[in-house]
Amino acid sequence: LNLHTREFTAPERMYNPRHPRTKQADMFSLGKSIQKVLSCSSSNSLMHEKLMSLSEQMVHETPNERISALDAEKACWRLSEENCRSGALRQVWCRDVKLYYTQASCGGQFTDGKPLEDLIRAVVEDPAYALSDDRLVVDVVKKGCALMCVDNRRLYCFHEAD
Repeated sequence: LNLHTREFTAPERMYNPRHPRTKQADMFSLGKSIQKVLSCSSSNSLMHEKLMSLSEQMVHETPNERISALDAEKACWRLSEENCRSGALRQVWCRDVKLYYTQASCGGQFTDGKPLEDLIRAVVEDPAYALSDDRLVVDVVKKGCALMCVDNRRLYCFHEAD
């Protein structure tokens, strides 16, 4: 089963389909996706140009020349802050968002058997750790006016680490 969309596949994966999946290859795909979205817009705004410039840093032919995920994130925050100052976008930081638990209690370990304390310790030692793995993203649903987190153990860990 081949799920690759050639247009978004990193060159190193096109040349060698057995090439391991890497963050650099993911960055290439993300950059191509951003370019595709921007191509649908007729905007000539400065923000459009800055986003296109950022996406160009993501799609370099050589993986090691691509912008890192951390640097791309920082660039996105800078762009959003610029937009905030212009009044075009409202910035919301995670710590400003009130998330509610969906249960009154949760277990003391994750489904893989690791104790919650391991994640708490990792986030306390390196707050950016929470951004290092897609499995740490919490899913949220809206119920009325409340935002309910369905990942109670992870939310608990992030609250404890904060």
